[in-house]
Amino acid sequence: ILPEGNSVKEALAFHPDSTSRAFEFGSLRWFVIKRDDQFGVRLRDFESPQLENFHGIERYPVDLSWRIEAQFEYADSSRTIEITNILGQTSPQKSPGTLVFDFNDVEYRLDVIDEGERICL
Repeated sequence: ILPEGNSVKEALAFHPDSTSRAFEFGSLRWFVIKRDDQFGVRLRDFESPQLENFHGIERYPVDLSWRIEAQFEYADSSRTIEITNILGQTSPQKSPGTLVFDFNDVEYRLDVIDEGERICL
């Protein structure tokens, strides 16, 4: 069943331009992902006891002294950096620039990767 509730007998489960296409059946929802030349399935069960019993994670309280302002240094539009995914595959990713900031009198630099609508550190 597709999210719109329409039943199908045949469907394109993966296309490089449509990685957000999800499928569902009962409480299960899944979609196909591709990492380099390997495919995988991400599956969620919205009626899983672990999900129903999850009430957050323990964490330290927010400390505003860790709110650090940074300068963004734009890079050449063709710049890439090597990123290794959870499968151990390393591939070049577009990097629009670097965040530069000081903390306790030490300069730090964080490369940024471009993931379309969101930018990740």
